[in-house]
Parts: sequence; C-alpha cells; structure tokens
Amino acid sequence: MVDRNVTPQADIDWNALPPDEFADQMLALLKEDGPRLTTGQVDQIERYWEADRAVRRGTLVTLTKPGQWLLDKVAEDRDFAVALSAFEQALDHRPYRETLGLIEAAKARIVVALCTREDMQAVTDEAARQINEAE
Repeated sequence: MVDRNVTPQADIDWNALPPDEFADQMLALLKEDGPRLTTGQVDQIERYWEADRAVRRGTLVTLTKPGQWLLDKVAEDRDFAVALSAFEQALDHRPYRETLGLIEAAKARIVVALCTREDMQAVTDEAARQINEAE
C-alpha cells in the first residue's frame, strides 16, 4: 500500500471507493486512531470473562445438542428451562456484544497495519502455519 498522506474523510461512501483509495482512507484512519482501551480495561474484560465462565459454557453447550433435544428438555424440565432463560438473559445484560465489537475493531486495525507490509502474504501464511501447528 502506498502512503499518500491522505487525510481521513468523515462521510465516506466506502462501497463507492476504488480499492487504492479505500486502502488509503483506512490507513489514514488508523494513523489518527488513538488507543481504544487502557490496560486496566483489558484486565477488567479478562476478569469478567473468567468470572462468567458458567454462562458462556452453558450457552455454548446448547449448540452441542440437536434442536429437538433442546425442545424436549425445555418442555419436560422446568429447572432446565429456567437455567436456559437465565443464560439467555445474561447474554443480553452483560457486555458480550461490546466485547465482540472490540474484537472486530482490533481485527480491522490489525489487518490495516498488516497491509502496510510488502510481505503481508508471507507474514499471514507463516502465522497460519503456526496456528495450525499449535492445534
């Protein structure tokens, strides 16, 4: 990506931009973007995720069962139904959506930063190999 010292525009029709202009605008935005979180906020988010393990796990476990099993279990077991309702409500009242937004913002910042490397493809290929080896 060529840095043309572009000033980011406030109202951009991102879909209408040619690829080079899109890339230049993204880079300009990243250059002006300050920190999004403090280390204290990162620690707070991590503590929240650690403390909320039961809700997260209980919610995800429902995806390991067939839909009919879930319907039957809810119909026959009131305590189970109450627990599921608690999980569902906890997901609405806790910062899961905000955390997802932060993760998406971090991913976008990382991709834009990586795009500035001439060897971006080689870097991403190496990272993919490392991830696959770790699994």
